[in-house]
Amino acid sequence: MEIKQYLQKLDCVEVEKSALSLSENRCINPMFEKLNIFNSMIKQLQKNSTTMSDVRAIFYGSIEDYLEADNRLRENADIVQFPHFECRIAKLKRRN
Repeated sequence: MEIKQYLQKLDCVEVEKSALSLSENRCINPMFEKLNIFNSMIKQLQKNSTTMSDVRAIFYGSIEDYLEADNRLRENADIVQFPHFECRIAKLKRRN
């Protein structure tokens, strides 16, 4: 649900309490844009038709677009449990 739709469902008192100032709105809008992009990536990753190649493209694109994500998404990140295995699988998938 979009935040605007949610606010419309609240009564006027609650909306006034949660209304953002102009400066807060300017600050939060870019965050919502990033969240929408991440949400679309997550939806793509959850599709049955998404291939390993698609996943790699999404991750590499994320690293390029969001440099702060590099430490978490790179090939030797802490989350990778079996780096040699995953590297070999990726190479095999590229051949197909």
